[in-house]
Amino acid sequence: MLTRRAALASVGVAAILLVMKAGALWQTESVAMLGSLADTALDLVASLVTLFGVRLAAMPADQEHRYGHGKAEALTSLFQVSIISVAAAGIAIESFSRIGNPHLTKAAETGIGVSIIAILLSFALIAYQRRVVARTGSLAIGTDAMHYKSDFFLNMSVIIALAVASGRLSSEEAWSAAHVDEDWQIHQWGEDFEAAERRKRRQADFEAAARLIGLSRP
Repeated sequence: MLTRRAALASVGVAAILLVMKAGALWQTESVAMLGSLADTALDLVASLVTLFGVRLAAMPADQEHRYGHGKAEALTSLFQVSIISVAAAGIAIESFSRIGNPHLTKAAETGIGVSIIAILLSFALIAYQRRVVARTGSLAIGTDAMHYKSDFFLNMSVIIALAVASGRLSSEEAWSAAHVDEDWQIHQWGEDFEAAERRKRRQADFEAAARLIGLSRP
């Protein structure tokens, strides 16, 4: 069954990335990698729930479920959205706690390499999931694919954070790399005044954080 295979592929990718990111966290001691690891752990939980959901939805009708078990996929999607929200809150709390207790990032190249592998594996999985959704219309697999799409931005953020923390990128270079898409939109359609003001404030905060990281380096 296509949906079951897609769910198994998702579980496999999440398990591989969980092991790799755990090793990278141990070497880097980076809060950015910690957030990425937490997200991957929740990816694994969500993928297991998806696998259960698609298996349940495929079961035939019985006396208690005369119209089948198709709604199980919708409930699975709702659970995945809840998991994403909890993960975001948990990572935010941990990030704020590290502000008062900073750690020097080590072995940044390991974290960067693992994040690049994560992006490649996620793209391969998403491509497969999209083909499955096109053929089956599975809501659960579609939701899982959307979750992995968001992981691209998370992994790119980890790469940029590690590059800044290790001195491989300046704050200006990192800011530009993180806003390539936004800058392209501005070039095409113009810049909104209020959005520009918010961006200036975010950039000031980012540069202050980069200076603090620079002071912590030996």
